[in-house]
Amino acid sequence: MLSSFLIGFVLGYKLSYAFLNYDLFVQDTQGILLSTEGNFLGGLLIGGVMAYMQYREFEKLKLPEPVTEVVEVHPYELVSNITIIAAISGIIGAKIFHNLENLHEFEVDPIGTLLSFSGLTMYGGLIVATVAVMRYSYKHGIHPMVIADICAPGLMLAYGIGRMDVILLVMAIGVSLILLPNLIFYLGCLTGCGLTIIHIM
Repeated sequence: MLSSFLIGFVLGYKLSYAFLNYDLFVQDTQGILLSTEGNFLGGLLIGGVMAYMQYREFEKLKLPEPVTEVVEVHPYELVSNITIIAAISGIIGAKIFHNLENLHEFEVDPIGTLLSFSGLTMYGGLIVATVAVMRYSYKHGIHPMVIADICAPGLMLAYGIGRMDVILLVMAIGVSLILLPNLIFYLGCLTGCGLTIIHIM
């Protein structure tokens, strides 16, 4: 119930402030979301409502007398938890590795660098998320190699789509892109400049 209140408070604190100061929110969305500014009453209201809803759910499930049961948890029931762990740890890892690679930026503005939406290192997110997911899975009786085998196809697909995004981006900008040692894409723009592939032997 406390977690529901805290989540509701944060959402209400920020969303109500954004609603009441919409023009300011549109002008500086990132600054508003990452600042301490918010509506305290809105946070209390939304947090109280969510906590009350959680309390009502507990009351519905409450038994006249406590009963101890052994419940078997199947791997598919852990998917939502694994997804959340991968997302949060991936973002944290991406930020940490980016700051390690760019210590000069971190030394100039540590707080701004950590809280900014830019500056994410893909491999940092992959490494930290992998360690976190494997640790969580092993804790629930799933062998690390099994979870690695399950996640591999999705990771390959996601990485492939990410590379496609890079190609489309440079097509929009109109720059040359070296993908392989013997292959260079000279990309024009999306308005009809065309695409030229040059093989270097």
